[in-house]
Amino acid sequence: MKRLFTKASIISALMSVFLLLFYESNAQTYCIPTYYDGCDFGDDIKDVILQGDVLPGINNLNTPCGLSAYTDYTSMSAALTAGFTYSGNVTTNYNYPDENVRVWIDYNNDGVFQATEEIGTLANISNTSTGAFTFTVPITQATGARRMRVRLVYYEMPSTIDPCLIYDYGETHDYTVNITASTPCTGTPTAGTLPATLGVCAAVPFTIAATGSTLAGNMGNQWQSRTPAGTGTWINVTGATSASYTNLVGISVPTDYRYIAKCNTSGLSDTTTVMALSINAPNTCYCTPTSTNASTYINDFFTTGAITNVSNMGSGYSAGGYGNFTAITPNVAQIHTGTVTFNANYTGSTFGTKVWVDWNQNGSFADPGEEVYVSSTYVASASGTFTVPTTAMSGNTRMRIGINYDNGTGPINACENINGGEYEDYTFYVIPNVPNNAGLTQLTAPLNFCAGSSPQQIKVKVRNFGNNIIDSVKVQWQLNGVMQTTYNLTSPLDTINGTGINEVEVILGTYVFSAAPVAFKAWTTMPNGVPDTSNINDTLTRTLQASLSGTYTINSAIATGGMNFQSFNDFTTTLNTYGVCGPVIANVMGGPFVEKVSFGNIAGTSPVNYIRVNGNGATVQFTNTTSDRQLLTLNGTKYLTIDSLTFKSLATDFGWAALITNGAAHDSIINCFFDLTSVTSTSSVNTNGIMQLLL
Repeated sequence: MKRLFTKASIISALMSVFLLLFYESNAQTYCIPTYYDGCDFGDDIKDVILQGDVLPGINNLNTPCGLSAYTDYTSMSAALTAGFTYSGNVTTNYNYPDENVRVWIDYNNDGVFQATEEIGTLANISNTSTGAFTFTVPITQATGARRMRVRLVYYEMPSTIDPCLIYDYGETHDYTVNITASTPCTGTPTAGTLPATLGVCAAVPFTIAATGSTLAGNMGNQWQSRTPAGTGTWINVTGATSASYTNLVGISVPTDYRYIAKCNTSGLSDTTTVMALSINAPNTCYCTPTSTNASTYINDFFTTGAITNVSNMGSGYSAGGYGNFTAITPNVAQIHTGTVTFNANYTGSTFGTKVWVDWNQNGSFADPGEEVYVSSTYVASASGTFTVPTTAMSGNTRMRIGINYDNGTGPINACENINGGEYEDYTFYVIPNVPNNAGLTQLTAPLNFCAGSSPQQIKVKVRNFGNNIIDSVKVQWQLNGVMQTTYNLTSPLDTINGTGINEVEVILGTYVFSAAPVAFKAWTTMPNGVPDTSNINDTLTRTLQASLSGTYTINSAIATGGMNFQSFNDFTTTLNTYGVCGPVIANVMGGPFVEKVSFGNIAGTSPVNYIRVNGNGATVQFTNTTSDRQLLTLNGTKYLTIDSLTFKSLATDFGWAALITNGAAHDSIINCFFDLTSVTSTSSVNTNGIMQLLL
């Protein structure tokens, strides 16, 4: 059942302020946080562990939920030493990864847990999570007893959990830590070592640390940085005086760092070697969120109103709840101030929706203005329109859609791991306002063909993305790295905003394909006889391979190649990618095969061009998980017969026999055996027979 909840409102905030003032007026130092529903649904703190210097420290296991979901455990304490690093654990009894935790120590003993006193956060934990976090006590920390607060809140970003506000679900514990000073330093300290290089993402927080550095009292340590890297002047990093340094805003240009350890007692110091931080490519910096429910997903996504539009219909569920569709062509392309309308259809329930576009191309969707759509309630399909801002960087960037079963406004952010729903990524091309900008938008042929058949025409679409008319442009192309005859386009292409024809399909040539894959590459060059002003949209690369037809084997003892596939995954991946051009028969040998089996909407199937898998009694076995519950999936599959296979679950908690979804039809499963005897769960959500979602 979908859990509806209300985030802390203005009223709850005012109540929290009232509570805080009330306790202060009665000379009580700390606010006592409260919840509307507390631990009613299992949103509790199970264990809190912080051993410290002396065992057992804080070792509070299997804790009950306290009155009003708050318990004062300040009689339990852990001994800590300034300058030393410690590890702790917080766990929960909740079944799904929706619990978030924030931990503080009131280092300055002022009765307020400030953001700078945060020592750990935990995101999306459940009863299967370790809940581990680490922190370092500042070397300059004053000694004495300090209060530590552990706060668990359902479905709230860890970094935004407030130590005092009222929330819907969760629990809070308070503990004591006793901090002692380090032994004063003597002689020459050791600065430690740093890696020579480190790649980071632009404007994204990072942490660097000197290993093996002296930990002692009366130290005057300092991090320094310099830009430009290699030549700039070293400057002190404000507030960075411990062996570990966290930059909360990140860097935008390559930067050097070094760490100086100084003993104030002796006046002697030591300096590490230089650590050079470089900027990673943006497309390597995007987070990969996950979802744990394979029956809830985005099935259709397409755009309208742009210069070129993307269409991804019947995509089904992507493994892990994240689908990277950035290679789909044509992609979305629009000019600055132009609008784009997206449409999405969902499977499995109703969901909240968010859409993001990384306008500044820094590998993150967290910047202001990059959340371009937010739903207001749960829906089975969503549509919205957004505008390309004038400040958007030109070129290819990334667009992400996320849907969430538990929140009517969609995922909290573009990186949240969720219980039900899915994420999909697409390429978004922000068209620069420049002349002489030609490009290729799509390979239109060949798409579905048999090996050794008649010569296949190779067709692409050429488009004018510039602000002037293009009267001529060359299209060069290769097959397996061998240059082919250049195509010269001489018909005029109107401007990007013109009313005339600005995109045409051209036939580059023909080729007779064997069963072997062929590497295809094509690109535009010299529009109007001059160099192209924007090369990012010039090139298309594809692997062209004949569709399947004939009799094959699936034999685990022989590597994939020729007419054999070593695994079902190799077989289904080839089918799902290249389709069929005639009847396909696969005879299974060997095994057992340790994998799940998933057939998609395979191009070219028909009553004549059918697919038949003769299992011959072989076994396919798989350890099902919460995100991969079924042994067999038919996702839009048509004209498939599976005969005499045994599907066996190896898991104890999850196991569906088969999931038939997304319009799958004309399929037969005959003489097959589904073995779910290992599954001990009695929940129909976790274990089931053949599930059919009618769409």
